Amino acid sequence: MSDSHLEFGIILGDVPIGVDGAAHFDHVLRQVEVAQRSGLTYICIGQHFLYDDYRWLQPIPLLARLAAEVGQETKLVTSVVIAPFYHPVVLAEELATLDIVSRGQLIVGIGAGYRPREFELLQVPIEERYQRFEEALELITTAWSEDEFSFSGRFWQLEDAKTHVRPVQQPRPELWMGAMKSVGIRRAARLGDTWMVTPETSFAEVEEGIATFDAERRRCDLPRARLPIRREIVFAEDSDTALEVYAARARERYLAYAARGQQILAGDRGGIEG
Repeated sequence: MSDSHLEFGIILGDVPIGVDGAAHFDHVLRQVEVAQRSGLTYICIGQHFLYDDYRWLQPIPLLARLAAEVGQETKLVTSVVIAPFYHPVVLAEELATLDIVSRGQLIVGIGAGYRPREFELLQVPIEERYQRFEEALELITTAWSEDEFSFSGRFWQLEDAKTHVRPVQQPRPELWMGAMKSVGIRRAARLGDTWMVTPETSFAEVEEGIATFDAERRRCDLPRARLPIRREIVFAEDSDTALEVYAARARERYLAYAARGQQILAGDRGGIEG
């Protein structure tokens, strides 16, 4: 991100499963075309699996296709890809391939996940998600930076592995991490390049989080970073109408989130780090 001005982007979201898949993709193409005409420079998409009544198109193949639709100044962001659901070598090679086909336009937003049902269905213990996330990140960045390497971790081990797919961007694409608790913000400062501020974070929490992030960066002797802040935006004739529209939209969305297991966040807001 440039240091001289604000930049803006969009997050591509989910749609009801009743919408035909081809129509869903056509809608994505229209959104991206409007974003390009409007001067937006970030195209972002998150990730979920087996998402019941809503559809998420998977970010890596979708962004690879969208790379053909956007200008060279546009960044393509996985915000976020859920690391514990992958073998890290598979994820490293898929992301490196995406960086190659997009000619170095990739930003890797990566997280630990939060939805219990996904962990259950994919047979990954949810209580291990943060440990798996950190170990996966270490293995991914090793695979991106070494011609040949061995790795001995708690979850994954490799001997004399030879890298054959590396990202265009060296030493690696930018790493963005989401977090809502101080432990997650410190993790993002220590292991990544920036902290993605979630839409639910209040202004006071943003200020507190920035202080936490900056302090950890100083402790690790790392440079300061600009922070991507995600916000819900509603266009309407006036503020009162916009608030009414947003309240109705937010109620439906957050009730749907709760139905899918996000109620765990009530006592552990760090769960949204995925």
